[in-house]
Amino acid sequence: MEKIEYYPYLFRLENTDRFLIWSTESPSRISLIHGKLAQFSSISHLEDFAKLIGIEIEKNSDPILVDLDLIIRFIQAPQKNGFDASQSLSAWNLIDDSLYSCLGETNSFRKEFQSKRSLYEKLFFDNNYYFYDRSRSSSGITWSNTNIIEIAEILSLGIGLFKNNLTDIQ
Repeated sequence: MEKIEYYPYLFRLENTDRFLIWSTESPSRISLIHGKLAQFSSISHLEDFAKLIGIEIEKNSDPILVDLDLIIRFIQAPQKNGFDASQSLSAWNLIDDSLYSCLGETNSFRKEFQSKRSLYEKLFFDNNYYFYDRSRSSSGITWSNTNIIEIAEILSLGIGLFKNNLTDIQ
């Protein structure tokens, strides 16, 4: 059995940077407290909590920011020129890992996610094409207006559920 590693997961919501604890457990998980996503206002609060519960946070990389405020602005006016494929994929992954952790396999976001699997795969490839073919300078992916609206809809559902399942840890 592989060792489970724990990392800080940084996100911005309502103009505030916050942290979660993400684990490499399979499937990926976010730490919970009383069934809710444990969010921290600082990395030091996260590290103090980790010590309290007996886990070690990996120190080898800085957390990458998932800007949910950017995603919320996109959801409010979903257009190609406001679409950030990288942040959309990061938000989708954050939401999926988080909601799986606190609501399980059958949550409404995960059900919608499964029905939109090909859209997720397109988003994933657009962000990771260079791993498949290093000679390419871009993914060549084109996004239709329908794609943009579908991504906005699923992220809207996910962010609503995500926000409802957060709890502050001081």
